[in-house]
Amino acid sequence: MINNLTHFVFLEGLKFLLLLFGLMHFALPVWVDLFVATCLVFFIKMVKQAFFTALFLFVSSLLFSFTWGAKWSDKVWYREHEKWAEGGRYQRDVSDVINMPYGDLYAIGKWSFRGDIDSIKEPRRVTFKTDEFGLRNDRKLSEADFILAGDSFIVANGTDQADMPSVWLEKLSGFRVANVAFPSDPREYERRILDFFDELKPSASIILFYFEGNDFIDKGAEEVQGTAVGPVRFLARTYFKFEFLKDRYLDKVYSKDEVFFRIIRRKSYALTYRLVNLLKEVTGVADTPPHERNVAVVTSFIGAHEMGFLSAYNEVTEKFGREAYIFQDARVLSRIKAVFFIPTKWRTYSQWNGSKPTNDAFDYLKSGYGALNIPVFDLTVVLASEAAELLNRNEYVFWRDDTHWNGAGISAAMAEVAQKVR
Repeated sequence: MINNLTHFVFLEGLKFLLLLFGLMHFALPVWVDLFVATCLVFFIKMVKQAFFTALFLFVSSLLFSFTWGAKWSDKVWYREHEKWAEGGRYQRDVSDVINMPYGDLYAIGKWSFRGDIDSIKEPRRVTFKTDEFGLRNDRKLSEADFILAGDSFIVANGTDQADMPSVWLEKLSGFRVANVAFPSDPREYERRILDFFDELKPSASIILFYFEGNDFIDKGAEEVQGTAVGPVRFLARTYFKFEFLKDRYLDKVYSKDEVFFRIIRRKSYALTYRLVNLLKEVTGVADTPPHERNVAVVTSFIGAHEMGFLSAYNEVTEKFGREAYIFQDARVLSRIKAVFFIPTKWRTYSQWNGSKPTNDAFDYLKSGYGALNIPVFDLTVVLASEAAELLNRNEYVFWRDDTHWNGAGISAAMAEVAQKVR
């Protein structure tokens, strides 16, 4: 009796896994895969039938993806980061040009917007190149006098290669400049520098950049990290780990020239996030009140045009009690020439949008590195000054449809950096 039950469970489990494997290639949410596979198990009686059904689903998904090709690729590859990011860096030796239809704020979508979304749209053409290590560089790391470390602001996400901070700093300073930047956090900046430490010239200095929007946390947040978060949040976090694993697998199955199932994947996440928010509401653990929920972006008239602002960055700009990871590695610290604070768009345009920024983030940075005899500089004044100057011509230092600075903002900031590091 027990042997028969074990055999039955094994066969049913094998059918389920085969069907789940076939279904997952259609890029639907994991919960849909699980539900449909469970239902099919009851209709498909034999393992052989399950195997051929899974094989049919697998092959048909590959054929459909190949036939669809790159149609609607702008819905997935709207900028270079999404197309070429691979782990903690970009693919190596890339040379690409992307006609970018909009920035990251516009990409969030109308359902999370307060204001006129179409009024902020700024299409642009972006050249994107990476070096032998998968870093966005024109200059070899081994040749550089200065190495820039930081996140997407230093990578210049959404901006042409010719306007990268490393390119502008090289023009303005006369030194050779490269970067080891990638969207991440300060701990990762330090780790990435160490990864490439042996590639650097012995005389090369490091210039470190912290972005106010996502490089700082609430004071004490690390101490409470990992404490009980409640069953709904715990389940949501656990579930999305499986979704991310599925993403990594599907990225290997479908080439970058095939985008149909990546489009489905984006829709899948949107649907799942809405269901998670609904579940949080029902169970009373929603993070924000209903009238504020899903408003990720707000717009405000700055000069003659509307400009988009990310609500999360607006909030942290006005928060007290902010802190950040301060580098610990002695080898890296000995190379750091200076640290620069990059303000949010909300802070940069505070004199026009009525915001009330605090100085806690910068003060923490200055105190932390000051104790190590490393100078810390604030780029807010130079960016705000350039913003005021450009408004006379209805131009800006940040993209209006993006959280990132544009070429005008980068060149003004790097002029200040060049002056300080001389």
